[in-house]
Amino acid sequence: PDDGRMHRIDVRVKARDSSGKERKLEALARRSYYLPKIQESAKHKEAAPENQNLFQTPIRVNRAEAEKAIRQVIYDLNYAAMTGDVETFKKLTAKRTLDLYYLTFDMILSKYRASGENYERSLADNSDELFNLIFTMVGVSFSSRLSYDDDKKKELRMKANAPIAFNENSTARIEWPDGSYSLAIFENGQWKTDDTETLKREILKSEILSPEEKEYIKKY
Repeated sequence: PDDGRMHRIDVRVKARDSSGKERKLEALARRSYYLPKIQESAKHKEAAPENQNLFQTPIRVNRAEAEKAIRQVIYDLNYAAMTGDVETFKKLTAKRTLDLYYLTFDMILSKYRASGENYERSLADNSDELFNLIFTMVGVSFSSRLSYDDDKKKELRMKANAPIAFNENSTARIEWPDGSYSLAIFENGQWKTDDTETLKREILKSEILSPEEKEYIKKY
């Protein structure tokens, strides 16, 4: 239905060869699909509050309020990363970035499955499980380096005070001290961070993926 929500897709394959033996197959398919809600009438749109959808009405964006909201997202997102709060991290991360995570983990898991006996079910059975596992491990590691809550809050405040510049396409660019950047986008009714391009660069450094898979990631 055109309900404006994400709908997951589960693709399963099964086949046998000419001798009747079950074959090992891998399926590469999209994980989900999204259909926007049916557009409201022009009359209804004109009557809508100015702050109803910042992303679709860039001229009416209250930049002071938007910047405040983005800084709160930066703080909450990084706190989630520090503490291993995976659900908050997902909630505040743009769909495009999350989909890239899942795509990469699907590729990695397919290699483990193809290796037969070397694949351990205890690792993870799907990309979402692997995402949760790695995210939790990173959060524990980060928390161990910052032993006091004051240290964590200081780190978070530094990130939340990063320079923010609004773009004409209703996004905002967050500049980090190391020269890298993130985008803030308004998605599904709230501001989120889009780190897709930074994530792509990190993934392409991996020695696990094949040249063909890296080429696929480049075009993502």
